[in-house]
Amino acid sequence: MFCSSDLMFSLSATDLSLKIREGEYTPSEVVEKHIDRIESWNPKINAVAEKMFDQARLRLRKRHCG
Repeated sequence: MFCSSDLMFSLSATDLSLKIREGEYTPSEVVEKHIDRIESWNPKINAVAEKMFDQARLRLRKRHCG
């Protein structure tokens, strides 16, 4: 059975955007869950060469806090 965060990763960008607009997920929750997933998998698959997580968080704060 999928938990809510597992379902998040199976959604298309369009569907994820809709879920955010509907209030099912917050933008912050989506960013943090994706960062957690990258942190979890990257040591095994080495897919992310340059982590820009702080920049992503800063951009999110700027967009949603003015």
